Amino acid sequence: PIYEGTNGIQAMDLLGRKVVMHNGQARLDIPVLIRLYRAWQAQDRKVFVFWNRYLLASRSTAELQQEDRHMGRALRRLLQSIIPDRLANVPRGDMSYIAMFAGAAGSWQIDIDTACAGFLWAWAENQIAAAVKLVPLGQTQGQTILMQLAGQIPDAVKTGMEMETCDIGAVTPALSMASAKHETQHTRLFRS
Repeated sequence: PIYEGTNGIQAMDLLGRKVVMHNGQARLDIPVLIRLYRAWQAQDRKVFVFWNRYLLASRSTAELQQEDRHMGRALRRLLQSIIPDRLANVPRGDMSYIAMFAGAAGSWQIDIDTACAGFLWAWAENQIAAAVKLVPLGQTQGQTILMQLAGQIPDAVKTGMEMETCDIGAVTPALSMASAKHETQHTRLFRS
């Protein structure tokens, strides 16, 4: 087996999530998060808006772009109830989840390495929670996969930190194809 102690579904699930983490989050989300965070710290609205738009435009399907915008609105509402005075610099309009996450991390002065690791942990935990609901995967098996993914977070953060601006972009064709098929499905269980 690809990963010892896992069945075929778990191996494919872990492999797919590792690919998305390293070819998606590490190559697009993390480098853009870093740039958004720096723009937030510098109070550079123009650069902040640019990277937010870049990220939204980089989502390969309408479904993934809609998900990002929806999560951004939800996080904005939460942050407005917690730190309304610190959100004065957030531009109006559609903000990605990552833009709002960067703003929150910058507001609380969380160092960028920790913010990136926290973002990837939250992403991985969400992916596993969805997998536990959708595939024959128990809680213990899900936690085992989550711990294996967690071990990949430092490498993904390092990749994102070292990414040159001209190289930023996700390379996740299987995710894009699955999302494109899913967004036109007649019956859907989840938005994404």
